[in-house]
Amino acid sequence: ISAEQSGAAINSEKSNIQIDNSRFTDCQASSGAAIYSQNSNLTLTKVEFLNNEAIVGGSNIFSIKTEYSTFYAIYLFEITSLGNSRNEFYFQNYDEINCSNGIFFRTKNIKKDSLAQAFYFLDIISVTLRDISIFGFRGLSSI
Repeated sequence: ISAEQSGAAINSEKSNIQIDNSRFTDCQASSGAAIYSQNSNLTLTKVEFLNNEAIVGGSNIFSIKTEYSTFYAIYLFEITSLGNSRNEFYFQNYDEINCSNGIFFRTKNIKKDSLAQAFYFLDIISVTLRDISIFGFRGLSSI
């Protein structure tokens, strides 16, 4: 799935979104390749993200201006490249984010000149990360 704008699979504004037992694969967009949300509350349960790519940020989720989001058992694995995107999950201007129970991140073959962050949080009042594993990301660009 490809989109020149944002949110190739889901693009939401002013909505309450609940996604259960789902997979987002091979999505491409300028930001939020799989899910782009603005002023929308997100609840994800047992969701997999595989090989999604964004140019600006949030290869999987790009979400801004939201009250809350809850993520349970989210899996991100076997990424072959990150393109220009610097983060997999981008969150800005939130009141509350809760991520728990078996969230697993695994990245391989990151381009040498790119940064790779699992989460990017900006202006968040409360973030709770519980029982997660993060592997293979790079916070510094190589020289």
